[in-house]
Amino acid sequence: MIEQHKALAALTTLGVSANARYFAAVNNVQELQFALDFAKQETIPWCVLGGGSNVLFAEDYPGLVIHLAMQGVSLLEETGEQVLVNAKAGENWHEFVKRCLLEGWYGLENLALIPGSVGAAPVQNIGAYGVEIEQFIESVEVFMPETGKSVAIPRQACQFAYRSSRFRQPANRDQIIVSVTFRLHRIARTVITYASLADYLAAQVEPEQRSNPAAVFAAVCAIRQARLPEPSVLGNAGSFFKNPVVNTQVRDRLLQEYPHMPWYPEQDPAQSKLSAAWLIEQTGWKGKRLGQAGVYAGQALVLVNHGQASGQEMLALARRIRAEVSDKFGIGLQTEVRILPATLSLD
Repeated sequence: MIEQHKALAALTTLGVSANARYFAAVNNVQELQFALDFAKQETIPWCVLGGGSNVLFAEDYPGLVIHLAMQGVSLLEETGEQVLVNAKAGENWHEFVKRCLLEGWYGLENLALIPGSVGAAPVQNIGAYGVEIEQFIESVEVFMPETGKSVAIPRQACQFAYRSSRFRQPANRDQIIVSVTFRLHRIARTVITYASLADYLAAQVEPEQRSNPAAVFAAVCAIRQARLPEPSVLGNAGSFFKNPVVNTQVRDRLLQEYPHMPWYPEQDPAQSKLSAAWLIEQTGWKGKRLGQAGVYAGQALVLVNHGQASGQEMLALARRIRAEVSDKFGIGLQTEVRILPATLSLD
């Protein structure tokens, strides 16, 4: 079960070359406990790998990489208008969204084609086209290594925020998500107000079909495929940086100098969200490269592997971008992508 010197490139969407000193693919909680016991016995660090779509191994991992491979989708409860559906952590996210659509379990259509696994989705509270996953999570089942037991954490205790949750906090990093339960709709309640989605539907779909979940699913897939590179063709981890949230004083200061700067209101009226892609574009990095690492020409938030980029090259590019955005705008970008080993960072 425990492998040594495992190549990780094929298990991550960035596809950079890195090896794990030890590696274990786990299919159930018993195998997970065995892997954790091994790490404890060897006194080595461990980390969890899901779909590999939100991680950069900047160098070889010196401990145990635990790959969550649990599979299974089950209908737990059904009422007239809602269903409770449980999905294991190793399920492919897009395939799960597709399965829900085919079953008539609605709500996740806007989150189609986001790479990664079900278990990784709550960690960063994935969102797209006006929808965030927290809206549909009933509970998250986590395995607690210190007790050897699994517990269900209700949505209200998950501390969901913009691209964040309790599971991203250092104090909770040892809590391993093994399944997620979703509350979905039997009656479609599609969200089609997001500008680019609304524009696509208006141009491509008949008015009476624009609120159809299948039409929204297809539209989201088409938009993402047009804007973002396919990882199997051009290695990437999606959005590398978060859109920064700043106070209104910072926003107004920047608007005085850059009146056309895009910004978006937050629930807190004292804060605004800025476009990290726009900030990066203003530094001139869009479409440029540093060695084999580059910034995608179609979307400045996406860092890409042009074929043979090392983890160190990707990290160096991210550091350059972050430094230049900070110098120009006084804003420190934060990563959506997790950088491993944990001893490395952009600082």
